[in-house]
Amino acid sequence: MSFRKLSLCLGAALLAAGAAPAHEAERERNAWPIRVDQRDADGRPLAWQGAGPLFFSRPLAEGGRVHGFRPFWVAREDATGRRTSATFLYPIYFTRSDGAVRTWSVLNLINHREPAAGAISENAAQGFDVWPFYFSRDTGAAETSYRALFPIAGEVKNRFYRERVSWLLFPLYLRTEARGVVAKSYVWPFVRTASGGGVERFALWPLLGWRNQEGVSHQSYYLWPFIYKKTTGLDTPAPLETGGVLPFYSYERGPELQSETWAWPFFGYLDRTAPYRYSEVRYFWPLFVQGAGTDRERSRWAPFYTRSIIQGYDKQWVLWPLYRRDQWVDGGLARRQTRVLYFLYRSETQRRTGQADGPVAIKDHLWPLYSRWDNGAGRRQFQLLSPFGSFFPNNEDVKETWGPLLALYRRDAQGTDELRESYLFDLVTRRRSATETEFHLGPLYGSVHSPAGDQVEIARGLLKFQRPAGGPWRATWFNFRSQHPPAAASR
Repeated sequence: MSFRKLSLCLGAALLAAGAAPAHEAERERNAWPIRVDQRDADGRPLAWQGAGPLFFSRPLAEGGRVHGFRPFWVAREDATGRRTSATFLYPIYFTRSDGAVRTWSVLNLINHREPAAGAISENAAQGFDVWPFYFSRDTGAAETSYRALFPIAGEVKNRFYRERVSWLLFPLYLRTEARGVVAKSYVWPFVRTASGGGVERFALWPLLGWRNQEGVSHQSYYLWPFIYKKTTGLDTPAPLETGGVLPFYSYERGPELQSETWAWPFFGYLDRTAPYRYSEVRYFWPLFVQGAGTDRERSRWAPFYTRSIIQGYDKQWVLWPLYRRDQWVDGGLARRQTRVLYFLYRSETQRRTGQADGPVAIKDHLWPLYSRWDNGAGRRQFQLLSPFGSFFPNNEDVKETWGPLLALYRRDAQGTDELRESYLFDLVTRRRSATETEFHLGPLYGSVHSPAGDQVEIARGLLKFQRPAGGPWRATWFNFRSQHPPAAASR
């Protein structure tokens, strides 16, 4: 039997399933499950993974590489080789570096920050926190540095939206400073006072309390939250007064707004004239609400149907929480997001505004079956199974650490010709371009077809059949080198 007939008998069916791009040479070395290498057109290593999806290394689209041992350790490096992030059993531990500041965290509860270059400054301070018990920061200056132990004693500066927060045997004593106002609490939250910056406050919660900001606002309550009154905007042409005796009645009154609610919060209306016009009627709130005005509209017949349009943001519910659709414009992109039962199905499309027939970028997830991504410029990806995509659609750490562990099938396409498919963590791979195909069944069988010729390989070279374009088949034994198909003999 000729080598040609023998090769056809051994591999005709598999040759017909040829895969992804190979430029005159084998672009993949498949020694599954030990290691699977992908190479570029010149045969240089491009990406690899071993032990199924566990060990891996691949280039990043923005330059640099990501590599590791899933799910235990995953690290990213930039184009210069500098490590920018790493995770251990994410989100248990992760570290980040932007070149100026390095941080690491354990479950976002134990956090450390330090200047990457070692020079401490206000913008690159050193800090260590153990939430919610210990907080520290070292800026190199005593007036902005601190150490604090909660709830025993301590003071933190420029955190928690306050200039200073201090405590002693909390909740016995708490003190805060913000914009010139000093607030104190004794046996928090029962006794509270405030002064400074034109503000005076006293509260014996929940019995009574009041707060005045001179010339700006006044508020008071009795038997919180049942009886209250508040006036704001005294320094503006349109002060607003709100009050209520709950659950019987509440109101908002001002030159630009009138609103009343009876049997709070069920029945009421709202009528606004500025800074935009809007009128609303509520029946058995939040179930039935009807409103309309300038640049906004609301129609709610919950749980059957709800739609609101506010300054171009269009949100719609049908049979809540069965179906939700959002549409809005963001930075020149018309975006549309669709969800079914919150996470069961999630999809988002993006297109340039004013280009109804232009390219569309798509990202969707059907939990836990698949995730699909299309950037609208020819790059497409698909993965089966994908239990994390619906919950963390924009979390790259989850996508890189956990997603591939369950990827029974992956497809990556570029344009209309370039395609790579992977089954069972690269046990079976298929690669195709406009002129070439390559197929691998682990280390057992491989085939390459290109304009330069064809190649069929058994057991990674234990038996190899090669044929140059237009030439005869040739067989070799124990040929474990990755090489181009032999050139046709000169005549």
